Amino acid sequence: MVASHDDLVFLDDSEDGTGDAANLQPWRVLVVDDDQDVHEATRFALAHLLILGRPLELLHAHSCLRGAGAAAARGGHRRHPARCGDGKR
Repeated sequence: MVASHDDLVFLDDSEDGTGDAANLQPWRVLVVDDDQDVHEATRFALAHLLILGRPLELLHAHSCLRGAGAAAARGGHRRHPARCGDGKR
């Protein structure tokens, strides 16, 4: 299911600025979809990808509300529950 108001949400990812590329924190990517195949395909496609020398840390949620909660728990953007697509929780 694809919502007409898909958003890219970026979490605040603090770095301490020390160390080389091997010591950099991973980029956190929140995957939000109710289809398990999307989660598995994303995991498969991005498993060994490095961006600017940093790996990805995939976080998964199967509903808009759980995704908003996961983002909020990590200091990121929180979407109002009323804006979560068809209201699936």
